[in-house]
Amino acid sequence: MRILYRNPENQSFSVTEVTNTEYMDDDKLLVFFGDEDICLRIEQKLADLLTKTLFEEGKLDLTSYGCVPYEWPDEDDDEDDEDDDDDYSPFDGSDFVIRI
Repeated sequence: MRILYRNPENQSFSVTEVTNTEYMDDDKLLVFFGDEDICLRIEQKLADLLTKTLFEEGKLDLTSYGCVPYEWPDEDDDEDDEDDDDDYSPFDGSDFVIRI
């Protein structure tokens, strides 16, 4: 599937492959994931219509919408999770005696 959109950096037309979409209700963003991750701030009803059109036709013209690159959340938040792993000690079988 492909989308045609206006590149926000220089306003030229760009085409990119899309593998999937996701609507993020909290931010009201429709994200097109693929070669370039592009998003639009729109209501869910329109997002559903655009996603369905992309699925049925395999292409979608988004040149009349203000597309922007999707910004991935910072991965620094995962560092806190790694600290929790330090408290976990893996199973050590040296304390056990096997009797046969």
